[in-house]
Amino acid sequence: MLALVVIGASFGAQAQTCPVDVRNDIHIVDNTVSLYQEQQPKVLIDENYQLYINGQRVTLDDAQQKAVEAYSQHVQQYLPQVAAVAEEGSSMAKSVIAELASAFDSNEAFTEVDKLVDEYTLKAREKFYKDDQFVMPADIFTTAETSWKEEFEQVMQRLSGASMSAVFSALKEEMKDGELNFTEFQNKMSELKSSMENQIKIRSADVAEKAENVCDSMQGLAQEEQALHEKIPALKDYPMFEI
Repeated sequence: MLALVVIGASFGAQAQTCPVDVRNDIHIVDNTVSLYQEQQPKVLIDENYQLYINGQRVTLDDAQQKAVEAYSQHVQQYLPQVAAVAEEGSSMAKSVIAELASAFDSNEAFTEVDKLVDEYTLKAREKFYKDDQFVMPADIFTTAETSWKEEFEQVMQRLSGASMSAVFSALKEEMKDGELNFTEFQNKMSELKSSMENQIKIRSADVAEKAENVCDSMQGLAQEEQALHEKIPALKDYPMFEI
């Protein structure tokens, strides 16, 4: 639960502070990059780095061709990293759940919590991957601060209830064979808390660094796109990013 709170806060902070707008939907599939407006493809850079606007191939000189190639490669390299940061909390949460289950010696009790994290992971992935395509939605950072935040809070409520149920279930199993030693239990919980907090502190710092690097990459893409528009003015009507 703490892990998901951390990643939610990290991604929310990234959304608030990263000064880049995604102007249109961007699709990446089979080494091609496409820009969509109103669910229709408008710009395509194919696997050979040929440029098409509204289905018509644009003839490029050597300098323009090199700029398109570099830009396509950078888009394909950097954009999926946004999804990786958004999914990082799921990996962190599963580590925390595994540590809890091990501490209580009860994997079965935490099965439902683990399933909920898997469900959250799938939903997070579906925001970026559709029909084997990577899709960067337009206005992604604005959306992350509104509807995504509400959805995240709903997931947290479900996880909170399932986690408490798992803890009580595990405690009940421990008490079956005799009276629970609460002093030992308190010591175990204190050690577990310290271990989890240390783990989350380290990993959340890593997530924050990754989020900052992704933001830097996005700003770099926006600047590269501005330079590309100077070389190919026809692209100015189809912006991907804006600072």
